[in-house]
Amino acid sequence: MVGKVLLSGAFVAHVHATKEKHVRRLNHPRFELIGRTCEKRVRNLLKGLHIHKNDNVVLNSIGDVALAQGDVVVKHLAKWLSALAVALLLHGGTPGAADAYMLASATEDKLLGVIRAIETKTDSALTGLSNLVTTPSSSGDADALQDAVEQQKALVDEVHDVVRRNFDDSRHNGYTDDGWQSIRDSVVSRKLSDASSTHSAIREMLLTLKDPYTRFLSADEFSAMSKYDISGVGLNLGTKDDLQEKTGLIPKYSSNGGGAWVVGLIRSSAADAAGIQQGDLLVSIDDVPLDQKTPFEVASLIQSPTPEREDIVETGWFGISKVSTSQSPPLHVKVKRITGEEMDIELQRPQVVPTPSPVSYSFDERKNSGYIKLSSFNARAQRDVSRAVSDLVEHRGATSLTLDLRGNRGGLVSEGIEVAKIFLSNDDVIVRSKLKARTAENVIRATNPKPLTDVNLSVLVDGGTASASEILAGALQDNCRAPLIGQKTYGKGLIQSVYELSDGSGLVLTVGSYLTPTGINIDWEGLTPDFSSQPQRDEDIKSVLQACRVRNGSITSSSSFPSSSSS
Repeated sequence: MVGKVLLSGAFVAHVHATKEKHVRRLNHPRFELIGRTCEKRVRNLLKGLHIHKNDNVVLNSIGDVALAQGDVVVKHLAKWLSALAVALLLHGGTPGAADAYMLASATEDKLLGVIRAIETKTDSALTGLSNLVTTPSSSGDADALQDAVEQQKALVDEVHDVVRRNFDDSRHNGYTDDGWQSIRDSVVSRKLSDASSTHSAIREMLLTLKDPYTRFLSADEFSAMSKYDISGVGLNLGTKDDLQEKTGLIPKYSSNGGGAWVVGLIRSSAADAAGIQQGDLLVSIDDVPLDQKTPFEVASLIQSPTPEREDIVETGWFGISKVSTSQSPPLHVKVKRITGEEMDIELQRPQVVPTPSPVSYSFDERKNSGYIKLSSFNARAQRDVSRAVSDLVEHRGATSLTLDLRGNRGGLVSEGIEVAKIFLSNDDVIVRSKLKARTAENVIRATNPKPLTDVNLSVLVDGGTASASEILAGALQDNCRAPLIGQKTYGKGLIQSVYELSDGSGLVLTVGSYLTPTGINIDWEGLTPDFSSQPQRDEDIKSVLQACRVRNGSITSSSSFPSSSSS
């Protein structure tokens, strides 16, 4: 017997008509994501149901849907859920957005919200199906059942506590601690006794936050996400404040708070195998003291290949690229345990496939200007932008640069901050952040005594410029270092943190928002460019930058404008 999904005739006809009308026009990766997400969720949830071919079960929780078994269930359900998501997305009278190359910020967030809702409803329905077809033991152990309920209640309480302490309702969707407590009480009253039901209930809880970026991760999903780390050896490094806020660990010795602390550790990673532990302070690497270095700088020091490990294959017009040629020698790391004990550890960096460069650049001899395209912020962004700037300015003599951030959807925020330091200096503010867990605003500044270059700079942006790109663009615009040219940016300024839960699952949670140096909230609003197209006259750019300096109080309106080489 071949399995089928049977829907009420009117509903099928409506969804099918909507799908045929719109899906053909939606040639956009986000819509492909819906189907993949739904299919993956359905497959995971159908595992372990152990339903035979001839079994038929009615899913009363989602209306008149009769489910007969077979692999076709997965594909059909994912197909109809995808069509329903498209119908919901376009219901608000926004069909024009479907034809756009980039979805607007509000539209894409709406789409993500639909995906989260579909995931949650699918989980709930299929978990209910699992409960229907699972035969309970006739001699069930009441004590064991109670223990299971208490264990699942502890996981719900863990999620409740993480959200209460850290979730930032940046978009003012009505979150309150009392309301969140009521949701927790309602979930706990169900007396959940298995992980599947609890995970489904947690997703329902998170859906009430109305935040498209907050989501629950299964143990497999969390494991896959945690494998991406900038250090390359499985370390999640942070400040002393990060350690205390995210883990509750407090060192048993006095410290000035500087340096890099091990906030998290990936199991079975090179760092874990070497004996590094959560709460360790990294004191030195190959006898280089780390007390004056930021966690990002320490991570870069760990993952950076040594000279004998790499060859520079090509640099110049077509960009920068390298290949790895040999295994790096082990690192000699001195750590300080949370108890104060110091240990020497040998840490082997695994050989990895080189990260592709996100940078390409070219030089226009006629205009004596350089062009740098930065497509994303991976671990090579700062290093490769620096090399491109040096080649264009120092070796080719460029007197102006154009940094192209169009279509750059972000990546590592830390790399965006480091790229900003190439063009800023003297304690310039790069970005501000407001976190739920901190009462004071966090300010990140440039610490370098002078920029790598002070030649004229322009930044190209559009609706695809998002997240780390907006942090970089906002820093250069607000510090009057460069005008923004193009279209309004995307508007993604929320901060997410990832928390590991006690059962190996995880939680991605919005914990704050980013502000530009002058206090503009990046999220949803985006950055407004100074020009819609490249100005024909240099005087127009000078005028914009001068007005910026007047607003910031760095010069007076009667002051003479700096020479072109210092703008």
